[in-house]
Amino acid sequence: MAGDDDGDCAMLEPFFYDEAATVAEATAAAERRERERQEWAREKAARAKRWAAREAVLNSIKEYDTDEGRYIYTRYYFDDDLDLDEESLLAPMRFTATTYAPGQALRFLCNMVNVLDIRIILPSDSDDDAAAAAFGFPISVYGSVIARDMLDLKCIPLFRRSRDHPQLITSQDELSLILTGPHRGLLLSDAIYIEVDLKVKMQEGCEDRPVSKGLLVLDGVRLTTSSTHLQTVVKTTTLMRRSFRPCTVDVTYAFLRCAVEATISVKLLHQGAHFCGQITACTSTIQDSILLHDSKLLADTGLMDDGFTIRLMRRVIAVCLYEMLIVTIVAQTGDGANKYRRTIDFTPTVNGEDEAQITCGATSLLVKVNWSLMDPVIDQ
Repeated sequence: MAGDDDGDCAMLEPFFYDEAATVAEATAAAERRERERQEWAREKAARAKRWAAREAVLNSIKEYDTDEGRYIYTRYYFDDDLDLDEESLLAPMRFTATTYAPGQALRFLCNMVNVLDIRIILPSDSDDDAAAAAFGFPISVYGSVIARDMLDLKCIPLFRRSRDHPQLITSQDELSLILTGPHRGLLLSDAIYIEVDLKVKMQEGCEDRPVSKGLLVLDGVRLTTSSTHLQTVVKTTTLMRRSFRPCTVDVTYAFLRCAVEATISVKLLHQGAHFCGQITACTSTIQDSILLHDSKLLADTGLMDDGFTIRLMRRVIAVCLYEMLIVTIVAQTGDGANKYRRTIDFTPTVNGEDEAQITCGATSLLVKVNWSLMDPVIDQ
């Protein structure tokens, strides 16, 4: 029996207790737990910092609405990491030179929006005598109206004036803002967000009066599903101002299906020539004119540094691929006694450019349109 027991134990390795190894292992485990604790603490602190920053941003862009009895947000608030004041760097004509296979580009047609008019609606005498009197003409309006679309959710200015350079409004007939944007096409997929912050400049010693401040959401899903039109439908939305109750701002915009971006430029054909008048554009279905140039609104010659290109306040328009872009030029003599009107029709395409030479009065002009899709993903 003893021999059998010895045989069973012969296969076992001797057991040795390595104190140094055990201590090292325990030390490594403790260090690992400490690193994990510190990492968790850092993550907790980072989350708290992000949350505090988000709360600070949200608190800065919300105001109490006495009509609704709750706080409302006056700017876009769905993205924690977004710089609310960063402007979109996406330029127009991004895909003008892109080559498409036959029929390929039609898959990338999208819904777009043209902002036609942003108009301040002051209270009528019947609504509020004191409020109407508070805005006696003339008034000087300053502030900003910006848009965001889903391409990058960054600022696309539509109207922006400082307090030192406000827009002067002398009567009820001039309450539409002079728009200088967008600088590229506005893509309508999920939504377009419009932020309004307008004030009236008062005399020295008086506090400036707020006109409108708030966030307007153009719901792309609702517009797409509710519209029975195949191509284009006009919608008008009223944005109520939040801190001076009787005032409103009306935003009129055109919703376009199957749209492309049109970027317009106008040049003089002769050195030393000048242009005095207006340039507008519209589409064949929505004929509300979009003001591109008005010599009366400019303090200089209205030309760019090259001496040929006419400065346009707005130069980008969305056009349904199955409609027409209509550019209208009205030139007048220096004394305003005679006016000459010319209209040019352009047929949209998904890329490339079109141009037309015209003579309007004594001025010869070259009108050029560059076409582009908004955000195609080309198959490789």
